[in-house]
Amino acid sequence: MKTIIPILALAFSLNCFAQEGYQSLTAAEYANVKFQGVSFEAIKATDGNVQAMRDLFPLSTNNSHPDSFTIDEFGSEIGEPQRYFYFNSGMKVSFDLGGPSESIEIVRLESPDITVLGHHLEIGDSIDVLGNDIEFNINRDSSKSILFIKNNGTCCPIVIDLDANMNITVIYYLIFA
Repeated sequence: MKTIIPILALAFSLNCFAQEGYQSLTAAEYANVKFQGVSFEAIKATDGNVQAMRDLFPLSTNNSHPDSFTIDEFGSEIGEPQRYFYFNSGMKVSFDLGGPSESIEIVRLESPDITVLGHHLEIGDSIDVLGNDIEFNINRDSSKSILFIKNNGTCCPIVIDLDANMNITVIYYLIFA
């Protein structure tokens, strides 16, 4: 029994150290992820506040500009308030505004572009610019995606879905519920 415990501890630590199908980003790399040229951390920090989002996307008041957005709010009547921002560019940001004792968080973000690991990528681009050291996730339908996680965590990846030619089809962030 005394030898089994250290072996199990080693096995669990190795599993946590290198998760298959995930591309782990350091805290600094994660802080530099951008959508529409705005840092993901800055978007999160708005807590879904409309004025804070307008401040991040200053041309949002020009209705024809890609940074312009519309807002949809719902769920308050059942105690689950949500606020969705729909951008002209195609970006969508969904905030769970929490209840009285819950924190506000982004539950989903979709974007036509991302800047990650110093590379700006858009839907339709080849993923080859990220090099050969990228770990791919194999989906149930055999398609591939890249799941970027912070500090080798397990929650809430930034996902880039790929087609058979390794071109980007969808870019999103999602909280697993």
